[in-house]
Amino acid sequence: MEKKMRAIILLLFVLILSACQDEPQPAPEAESEEEAVQVSEEQIAAQARLTEFIGLWQQKDFVQMYDSYLNEGTKGAFGKELFVDWQQELHRELAIQNLAVNVGEPASDAEWSRELPADFKLELAMDSAGGPVEFTKTMSLLYENDNWFVEWDPSFILPGLERGDTVSAVKELAPRADIVDRNGKGIAVNAVGYEVGVIPEKFDEKRIADVAALLDITPAEITTKLGKSWVQPHFYVPLAHIREDQAVLDQLFAIPGTVRNELTLRSYPFGEPLSHISGFVGPITAEQLAERKGTGYETDDVIGRRGLEESFEDELRGVTAGRILIQKANSGETVTASEREAAQGEALKLSLDAELQKRIYNAMDGKSGTAAAIDPKTGEVLALVSSPGFNPNLFIPNIAQSRYRELANDPRLVFFNRFAAAYTPGAALNPLVAAAGLEAGTVEPDATNKTIGATANNLYDSQLQAQGSEAFAKRLADFGFGEAMPFTIELTPSTLSQNGAPGAAGQVQANILHLAALYTAFQNGGSVYEPTLLAGETPKVWLDSVISEANIEPLEAAMRESIDGFTGSLSLIKAQGNENGLFIGYPTEEPPYVLALLVEDVENEDAVAQKVEEIFNK
Repeated sequence: MEKKMRAIILLLFVLILSACQDEPQPAPEAESEEEAVQVSEEQIAAQARLTEFIGLWQQKDFVQMYDSYLNEGTKGAFGKELFVDWQQELHRELAIQNLAVNVGEPASDAEWSRELPADFKLELAMDSAGGPVEFTKTMSLLYENDNWFVEWDPSFILPGLERGDTVSAVKELAPRADIVDRNGKGIAVNAVGYEVGVIPEKFDEKRIADVAALLDITPAEITTKLGKSWVQPHFYVPLAHIREDQAVLDQLFAIPGTVRNELTLRSYPFGEPLSHISGFVGPITAEQLAERKGTGYETDDVIGRRGLEESFEDELRGVTAGRILIQKANSGETVTASEREAAQGEALKLSLDAELQKRIYNAMDGKSGTAAAIDPKTGEVLALVSSPGFNPNLFIPNIAQSRYRELANDPRLVFFNRFAAAYTPGAALNPLVAAAGLEAGTVEPDATNKTIGATANNLYDSQLQAQGSEAFAKRLADFGFGEAMPFTIELTPSTLSQNGAPGAAGQVQANILHLAALYTAFQNGGSVYEPTLLAGETPKVWLDSVISEANIEPLEAAMRESIDGFTGSLSLIKAQGNENGLFIGYPTEEPPYVLALLVEDVENEDAVAQKVEEIFNK
């Protein structure tokens, strides 16, 4: 009986539950389609206005930002002058560049309504004179006058910045890195120098001419500086920078009212012999400043102006230290908005032997010409000379216009880099033409001496005819003619003629380093390594097996006839009414390097041979 009652109760419960489930339930009240679209439209509209504002911000169009995007409250609080002029001034003085603004995703519970601010989290990053600046800040847009407008304050320029604060940038240049030779000897280094000035009330203006002569400037330059509007009798007035020269310093500071401050100046210890390699630094020009806009350079900076100082400017300069300081208007406290530590540049170690370079330059004795010395087993360039050179120290800190004109008008063309130029090689090409003939079978091994001893024109023309223009051109192209030689410094490519096709021997042009490199093949089993200027570079074959090993011995035997004790070529080449003397070769016994030496306007071969003897025998 009890079991039946339980079954009846359970059945009634199931029936009641089923009846409840079958009864229709009221559906949850859905948002109207119009309301959903309205929320989406407000979000899209606010984000679109923010995107437009950021675009103008990155373009530094502060006028348009103010006129079309700031809300009335911001305009009333700060005004157009502060918003536009102050931002323009700060961006210029702090060298603010590369502004990046990343807009974060809105919060999932964000309410989008015209009655509420639309808040966006911004991640800001920029480069400045004080280093990178990064911060996060929320920007609000308010709906007024039928659109969304930005609520702004000065802390969007720099974190913590307020109206009335004073902003300044402090810069400290990193020491410029040295350029040294293979033995660590300085080619371009930092040395002690002095800024020299006067205190007007203690200085007798009758001594202006004396001071000008010692500083190598004009009296008019001193008078102009003393007449500047900011000058007061007790102020220090800087006049010029000079290198450390005790005799000059003693004379200067015997004159009452003169003052000196120690500083660092660039110095070139080897002077003229390495001038076309080192180059020099000088004040940055307006053109260079425009080219490097946004990279941290300012109008008072120095920059590499020639040679390796220019080519490796980025590596040598390093990273300038900088700080952006905000002096608070309310408390007077100074806070650091951003800071970047200085990092010295990378020292540049060369394969060059500065003493060998100096020896070759001095042996040329001021004659116009060029030279190259290469280690045949590695391709390392041990010397690369252009004569005459100039003294790069004259450009530190800044050369006088009169002195520059004097150098620029020097008939010896001291600024012309001859090792980067191309010359007619004449009979120096004979061993290579003979090698091409041996490879082609158009020169007999037992006739090598006679072949190399032929005039350049006769040998070149005969092989051109014997091999045919196309085959002959291809064999000479194997020696690198018609292509740019891989090298740190740009050199004029060697060519067979202006149109690239073989013509007469006199049309061939080659730079001195290429010629020296080609003669290294005789000591490398017929291959040529890429010439390298930077120390530590891994030797790499440039021209592979351009001379077969079987042909090297007869060619070397023939070349031993040029100069007693040397293997190579010595010849005179007619050039523009004069004769250039050209030697390429190496001592027959224990050759330390291959030397190519070209001296312009010589009387005979002996004039060149004497210089070769002087270079190798010292």
